[in-house]
Amino acid sequence: MNAHAEYHSSSSSGYSKKIRYYFPPFQLSTFQKLLHSTNVLRLPLISSTCNSVHASFFRMIPYFSIFLPSLLLLLPLHFSNDLFVYAQPFTCFGLLPSDPGVCNFQGTCLSQDTCQCFPSYGGLDCSQPMCNGIRADELGLVCSGRGACMAPETCLCVDPNKYGGQFCEQVKCFGIFSGNSTVCSSHGSCVGSDLCQCREGYSGVKCEIPKCFGIEGNNPLACSGRGKCVEMDCVLVIQDFMDLSVKECHASVKFHTLK
Repeated sequence: MNAHAEYHSSSSSGYSKKIRYYFPPFQLSTFQKLLHSTNVLRLPLISSTCNSVHASFFRMIPYFSIFLPSLLLLLPLHFSNDLFVYAQPFTCFGLLPSDPGVCNFQGTCLSQDTCQCFPSYGGLDCSQPMCNGIRADELGLVCSGRGACMAPETCLCVDPNKYGGQFCEQVKCFGIFSGNSTVCSSHGSCVGSDLCQCREGYSGVKCEIPKCFGIEGNNPLACSGRGKCVEMDCVLVIQDFMDLSVKECHASVKFHTLK
């Protein structure tokens, strides 16, 4: 009887179609010696469909390679004059394709250490969640470069007082989102983290200081030193005994001596 070796190559379940190699009995002992010289042999992955391949042992040598340690373990089983060699099914990072936890529960094991990840995950072993189409390990890109992708579409911003939004895409000025109407004291635009660009007539880091006729309201010279700069207008304060009254004054108003 001719001896033969069977090999199961890869498939979605870890097995595939059977490939059988035949060689004459007088060469079986030579093959057995080679097989017994090591506990591990590796056969090449063959994608073509073969019912049987007739070859002498020496013609089979190119199909075999000694490999330690091997990803595919070939275990010899003896039945009379026949030698059967079976391949261990492929795995993805140590887990069989049928294992529920293969590819970190987030993908399918297609071949040896090759995962096809579900849409919300990426990476070789599908261990990286995706945020806005970017893997968690793509530092400097994920979460607008301002945070960490903790779960699919969930960013944790590095400084919540400076950045916000689902993907940390929004900046804040002094704790207020750039799109909020009250940002920069409602007198400017938030163009960067804690960076306000003030409208004409206002100044200060938060655009909180009005100007009256080009002079900042907190300057002693504002309103000629005789009033208060409020919303780009001067307010004249007149004190009479214990009474305090307030009048609006403009550039054309003539100031009187305070009593």
